[in-house]
Amino acid sequence: MSRRLRTVAAAAILVAVGLTASGCVPEVPESPTVDATPAPAWATDAAQVAADLPRLPGPYAGDTRLAEGVAPPTNSWVGAAVFGGGERPVYTGVLAVRPTASSFEVGLPRVAVTPSSVFGSFVADLRFDVSGSSTVLSRIDALSADFRYSTADAEVGTLTLAQGWPYAFYRATTAQEIGLGGATPTETSSGVWRTEVNGVAYLVVGTDAVLGGSGFSVAAGGTLAVLALPSGASSDVIDRLVAGAVPLAGTEATTRVESESVVTTFHFDVDQDTVFAARPHQQISTGLLGAAYDTIYGPSTLVGGRDFTFEVPRVDPVAGLDVDSLTDDEKDSVRAQIAVDAERPFVATDSYSGGKELYRAAMLYRLAVDLGQDDVAATLKSGIEQELDLWLDPRGCQGRSDRCFVYDPVLGGITGRAPAYGSDEFNDHHFHYGYFLYALGVVAQGDPDLVERYRPMADVIALDLAAPVAVPGFPARRVFDEYEGHSWASGTVPFVDGNNQESASEAVNAWAGLALWAEVSDQDDLRAEAEALLSVETETARRYWLGAEMPTGMTAPFFALNWGGKRDYATFFDASPSAILGIELIPMSPSTAFLPDAERRAALVSGVMDAGTLELPLIDYVIMLQATVDPAAALQNARDLPDARIDSANSRSYLLAWILTHD
Repeated sequence: MSRRLRTVAAAAILVAVGLTASGCVPEVPESPTVDATPAPAWATDAAQVAADLPRLPGPYAGDTRLAEGVAPPTNSWVGAAVFGGGERPVYTGVLAVRPTASSFEVGLPRVAVTPSSVFGSFVADLRFDVSGSSTVLSRIDALSADFRYSTADAEVGTLTLAQGWPYAFYRATTAQEIGLGGATPTETSSGVWRTEVNGVAYLVVGTDAVLGGSGFSVAAGGTLAVLALPSGASSDVIDRLVAGAVPLAGTEATTRVESESVVTTFHFDVDQDTVFAARPHQQISTGLLGAAYDTIYGPSTLVGGRDFTFEVPRVDPVAGLDVDSLTDDEKDSVRAQIAVDAERPFVATDSYSGGKELYRAAMLYRLAVDLGQDDVAATLKSGIEQELDLWLDPRGCQGRSDRCFVYDPVLGGITGRAPAYGSDEFNDHHFHYGYFLYALGVVAQGDPDLVERYRPMADVIALDLAAPVAVPGFPARRVFDEYEGHSWASGTVPFVDGNNQESASEAVNAWAGLALWAEVSDQDDLRAEAEALLSVETETARRYWLGAEMPTGMTAPFFALNWGGKRDYATFFDASPSAILGIELIPMSPSTAFLPDAERRAALVSGVMDAGTLELPLIDYVIMLQATVDPAAALQNARDLPDARIDSANSRSYLLAWILTHD
């Protein structure tokens, strides 16, 4: 089964003051797009449900550099250049580029290693001053984006950037002088100029362009393509890079879920072959040019062509632990703990803590069902339903200020009325909503009445994260980055280092939850999409977070926070090793398939447990990892763990069951 992934979407109109309900589709016009793929019925139905949600703008009040009809690109690689006035760069995976109102600055990030971080920060090696006074994002699709430059009177040109594409490509709409700052290039052949800045060689490939004075004279329709040469590039590689500097009309990503793998193809809409820099997880083996860019994620290998295909192992979602493998005594010990944990009440009011509590209760419910505790399971299910009745009532926020969702017409999506961790600025939506979807996928199994009861808002939650194509009011694929192979967590990207993601495990949990919901709601297309996202994000969680190959000079055990322009052993909330490791494990769902090899797991566990105390944040998840290398020690630690050190998405019952099923 295949699908087309286009991230062109509808734009939110900056209206809607106060909390009101609307009886029509959110006032977000369709984006102009070349993708005519129709939205599936579930997505269009969910958009109609979202139209009736109370409308409440969030706190974001900064500039939004968008052309009419283009959606706010929250959680995107280009967001830093769109929100907040355009003073921050975007990272394409090769170049870092800053589109300002009247220029674009280009640099090849240099990799620098410290004991706890790897940096590939923006450096403005070259500056091209164009004849504009403003710039807006005018187009965005799967991997590429256009920034249109204009004066008060007319458009003057367009800058095209694409992930994995080693060019910053400017097309002049009108004849103009383009000033050049940073270095004076020398023409090496007709229409090709070379310069070196701070040890990096750059080429400028032009059509209908002439170098003279302090810059270039470019005719209407003329182009300038800027690229950096990879270290040690041969003459053949340079020739391919020059030949590949051609206009890019757009990109497309398609996936195919097979029995053992998920296959992804990136298509670049060009008139002749271009060049693509593949991330390490893509492992492309055809069309190799024999060169690579050194990046913070490792060598990005150059590939020639127009279509670039790679595959990752398929990962299937799992609803519950395999308790059939337990002995009778082990089952009895878990049953006794379930009876205790089932009494824990729901107290959270925001979408993160609320989602975690629902997930915790759903895991308890599944354990109770699988262990034959029918009465306890029925009580748990009743409590979960009561909580879901609050959260998934489309009109809940008309009468309450928490445990409900509103539609934000400024940034274009749903948020919990009570914010958490910047969720009202579209931070971490997949972390939050994945818990809801996982809980639904567990408790609604075999209960079609429950599916229909919660389908309207459950599909709206799915739409906010993973609309397969743009629908009114929602962008396609809000958080997932096709090129990077993982999600981004920051909504408006207020950072010079680009977007970031901390908890890769919660991102994996989101797609597993989406797949489980799609399964119980009998939505085959959505399930295929979710399994593709789950499989790719699982692969990158393993490769770039817990199982990352650490560069020479870095003493940290793994990467916990990945950005466009750096990678850190750190978190936003706590510097303790248990928190840094635990946030990459939470919630240790039955679908966890991204753990590194046994030797790395043992080293990660010892780096925390050698402290000799269980009074540490997120230590319960470290104990669960310990079960995969030393189950006896993990079991003892789980029994000794203070109640206060069990996370709200966890329970001692699930903790014990995890350990006993992973020994």
